[in-house]
Amino acid sequence: MPRFLSGLALLGLATVGACGFRAYSPPAGWSPAENVAPLKPEQSSIAGAFHLGGGIFGPGVVGGSVSIRHGLTDTYEVQGDVAYAHIREVSRSSVFKGIISARAGLKGLFSPKFEHISWNASLGGGGHAGGGFIAPEVGVQFGYENPYLIPWLRTSVFLSHPLGPKTVDIAPPDKQGPDLDTPQTTFGIRIAMGFSIAWAEALPMRIHFVNEMIHLNRVDGKTDGIFGFGLAVETLF
Repeated sequence: MPRFLSGLALLGLATVGACGFRAYSPPAGWSPAENVAPLKPEQSSIAGAFHLGGGIFGPGVVGGSVSIRHGLTDTYEVQGDVAYAHIREVSRSSVFKGIISARAGLKGLFSPKFEHISWNASLGGGGHAGGGFIAPEVGVQFGYENPYLIPWLRTSVFLSHPLGPKTVDIAPPDKQGPDLDTPQTTFGIRIAMGFSIAWAEALPMRIHFVNEMIHLNRVDGKTDGIFGFGLAVETLF
């Protein structure tokens, strides 16, 4: 089984495989495609997203997610998502080549009077052919909130720890003999930039575009990077 994406976020999403086809423990989910400010009190939303990306040393990844958000106060919201990533053009092994994850988190403003900078914290987990994983993540998001076009930049750090790791064959189709590896604890950084299109009060919907980079680091020194983009449609109610 190959490199596993994380977030392009599961995520981005996840990764089983990297530098020279190695097995990583991924972050949970794709990088959230959303505007900077939390939702207003008692306001909720649901969004569906499509993501596409690939690793520097690994195969392409395609997937999607469904997320929900709910405003608690003028400063905080709760959010959660479920995500799937499918690894393409991977090894000759017949094992499951997907990553399934779920995540729950909290998002808030540093100051209730300034909605252009927010923080986020989440805890997620999931599974793939190499076993399960648990992954906390914290980050900040900057942007310019307005009723029409919202540009933003998001960065976060994560730690992913394997649960019940399993040895998998990650040999590419053109390699003779097996190449066995086991997911190891992985830490890294996600950087995402994008913009959100809103229609003021005329239409309770937003469209979000995101470009993302994920840098993965195994505790044994192996590294890899994943680049990709995503599109999300969010309905508010």
